Amino acid sequence: MAALDFPNSPTLNQQYAAPNGVTYQWDGTAWIVTGGPPGQLWTASGSTLMPTDVTKTVSVPGGAAGAGVAAALFGSNTAKARIQSPNTSTPARLWLTTNRDGNAVGTAGQDDATKPSWQLSVDSAADNCSIQRQPAGGSPTSLLGLDNAGNLSLAGRLQGIVSTRQAVAGPVSFTTSGAAGTWKQVCVTPALTIPAGAVVWVFCTVAVGYAPANASANTVYLRLARDGTGGGTGTELQKNRWDMSGIASGLVALPTFFSYDISPPAGSHTYDLEAFVANANGNVVTQADSGGVLSGWVVY
Repeated sequence: MAALDFPNSPTLNQQYAAPNGVTYQWDGTAWIVTGGPPGQLWTASGSTLMPTDVTKTVSVPGGAAGAGVAAALFGSNTAKARIQSPNTSTPARLWLTTNRDGNAVGTAGQDDATKPSWQLSVDSAADNCSIQRQPAGGSPTSLLGLDNAGNLSLAGRLQGIVSTRQAVAGPVSFTTSGAAGTWKQVCVTPALTIPAGAVVWVFCTVAVGYAPANASANTVYLRLARDGTGGGTGTELQKNRWDMSGIASGLVALPTFFSYDISPPAGSHTYDLEAFVANANGNVVTQADSGGVLSGWVVY
């Protein structure tokens, strides 16, 4: 066969039909293969390798039907990444793994047993998908599963999800009458079980109003507290104040409000609403036709 004699000073995209049956093209840096005999299946261009016939796709059987694993391996370090599909499963199953051979069982299969491994499994045979983690030198465990009905299962928990809610209806005949100058409990939620690190949102829509006895001045407070029992006890979350004067009769509706308890101690806690009037010139009251609700929501 004659020696290859590439043109001197080629121009960009200039082609050379070599005596070995291969066609080369100058890409500005090197001569790349653009065509040739049927055996020339791949073309290299710089750091890219592609089928010489770009209309073709790449198929990786990995073995005969029912045997072997089709695989693509990525990386030059000890711990590799893989895309794998076992022929022993029909319909298809796909594994996307890091630092692990998805076809291995138990503690085996880690490229580097001093590092953790992860695996995403998309399984048409079992009709589900899952994510597993294998600790360094340990056994893989499933952290997340999604079935064919959209049901999600987790080994841990979702961040920012309401896990518990407790509520109590506002009383229909509350009054601070006879309790001027002291905090009086309006209502309290049932106990909430709160895990460490949670946040509790407390919403008060209890229909509370100020009923003046005369037009003289008065000061009214409402407060939300954790584990309060009246008398200003517990850990205060929120306190609102209104100055009342010049109102001789009727009912002044007090606004609804909410607060939050950041990282309360883990355990069982209640949340209460308390009312305070400075003197006997009027009272905080609720009414039978619009009680409202005091509720606590655990978010973590």
